[in-house]
Amino acid sequence: MNDRNCFLLVISPIIVTPNCLIQDKNQDCFLCSIKCHSPRALCTKPYRGHKLGCPNYGHKSDCPPFAPMYDAVFDLNADNFALGVSVDIKKHIEALKEKHSSWSEYQLRNPLYWQGSVRKLLKEHINAFIKEKPQYRAALRPEAMGVDVIKTLKNAGKQLEWYPSTTVTKVAFLGIPTSSKYNDILV
Repeated sequence: MNDRNCFLLVISPIIVTPNCLIQDKNQDCFLCSIKCHSPRALCTKPYRGHKLGCPNYGHKSDCPPFAPMYDAVFDLNADNFALGVSVDIKKHIEALKEKHSSWSEYQLRNPLYWQGSVRKLLKEHINAFIKEKPQYRAALRPEAMGVDVIKTLKNAGKQLEWYPSTTVTKVAFLGIPTSSKYNDILV
């Protein structure tokens, strides 16, 4: 990776299986009374404008509760990688302030205005990686697959901000699929 805003790390994914799945129950975070620390449960946490959490929960095949667990898709005995791209959110906000001086801080930080370009850059790097290692595939939403991304990256030496004030990072995890069963949700 020669892009200074990009990183590639060998990782050991920290997978947190939801308690409901451990207890052989269906996952429904909205109706669940089981205390759960799986990253998959984050998808149902309310945030501004979304009182039920992410609108993709229960609607997209690569989102909970449909998304498979990471270890059901990828070979954990092979190298797994985290590929990330970062953008200086402070510079982005300053540029937007110049164009839209009346915007609120919330509007200036809204992912709508930065996420598309970061996703595009991430996919370009993923495609370059897969061109070199064609047996690999990428999961664009590793949290949906039960991976604790923050702890996994920290263990690999990369610290991310939870509520970023300076740098926003989008991360994909790459591994070798154990079958073609989930090709429709992988890049």
